[in-house]
Amino acid sequence: MEMALAQQLQPRQVMGVSPALVASVELLALRPAELAEAVAAELDDNPALIVDERRERSARPPDDRRARDEQMPEPADRPSDADRLLSELRLMTAPRDHRVAEYLVASLDERGYLDGDPDEIADELGVTWRRVDRVLATLRECGPPGIAARDLRECLRLQLDRRGVDEPVLRGVIESHLPALAAGRYGAIALALGVSRGDVVGARDYIRAHLRPSPGFAASSPFDRDLDADVIVSDGPQGLTIRLTEPELFPLRVCPVYSELAELGTADERRHAGPRARRARDFASRLQRRWDTMARIATFAVQAQAEFVRRGSGPRTPLSQADAARALALHESVVSRAIRDRHVRLPSGRVVPMSELFCTSDAPREALRRLLASERRPLTDGQLAQALAARGHRVARRTVAKYRAQLGQPQRALR
Repeated sequence: MEMALAQQLQPRQVMGVSPALVASVELLALRPAELAEAVAAELDDNPALIVDERRERSARPPDDRRARDEQMPEPADRPSDADRLLSELRLMTAPRDHRVAEYLVASLDERGYLDGDPDEIADELGVTWRRVDRVLATLRECGPPGIAARDLRECLRLQLDRRGVDEPVLRGVIESHLPALAAGRYGAIALALGVSRGDVVGARDYIRAHLRPSPGFAASSPFDRDLDADVIVSDGPQGLTIRLTEPELFPLRVCPVYSELAELGTADERRHAGPRARRARDFASRLQRRWDTMARIATFAVQAQAEFVRRGSGPRTPLSQADAARALALHESVVSRAIRDRHVRLPSGRVVPMSELFCTSDAPREALRRLLASERRPLTDGQLAQALAARGHRVARRTVAKYRAQLGQPQRALR
């Protein structure tokens, strides 16, 4: 009897995670500052992704500088906030610099960032870089704080300059540690700057309270509203309703020109436009899924905490992230990612972390607050957990660390 080995293919179903789902989860997990950088990078890299032309100027690839220059003499194509900015800039510059002023204003993107390097702009206009730099300085002086910055770092730095703030820790965080700040690595930043963790947390709080990721144009600009919160809660005849601010900050869409070329263009045009249009659609779709998920979770939490939301303070109904996940048919990790570093503005005007809408009970947190306020010497999280247990609140050391961070208290070594 002879035996032989042979390979045979058999179909079978295997549960897997698609690349699209992974990309959506990654986008959902981005903190607000990280999202601003991701959107800016995508706009820079993909000309098929544009700001909604119904809110801004007519769609065109962002690197088509000559086409943009040709459209500058048509004020009707410019948003009114840019018209006002340009009018004021003309009053503050010599007539011979008006062409430079017009070009600089036309080079501002939807966030108020300067789309181009001053040296390149000088070459294209056939003027000296000193002349462009002089007009640019005037533009930044007469426009809103942070206008005409070239990236997030410079935008925040310009806002500090306008406020006359020269705090070294704040400057150091903005200059070299924004990604680490967005990731919550306060200890690493403190070590790098040679300061305390509390100093870094203070810098973070100042940035959140007083600085904005994009200056927009004028005070009436849609980019200048509600930048201190990701979710705005209103209490009206229809009850409590929520509104997300991110869709107003990032009104993106696929450029119609690229969509048309991808379908009806020549073979070369389809090869060029097709991948870019698909990438733009995918990014816009992932962004919309982020907002849909945030809206579902925020609506559920606001309704569950209706009394707390209306009063703006006081006790809350016990509600865990797992409760929300079960009710909305989501994974608990999705809820965690969607609320991390997000803030809610209540009808009273108070802004709170979205995580405050989720709690099992306020009693252990309040007991910990009293313990921290009365401690004669700093206690470790483990010692605090033991003290809470003696008072009838059995919580894990990691939970104590979380509550302590929510109360704005650093670890023992920094207290």
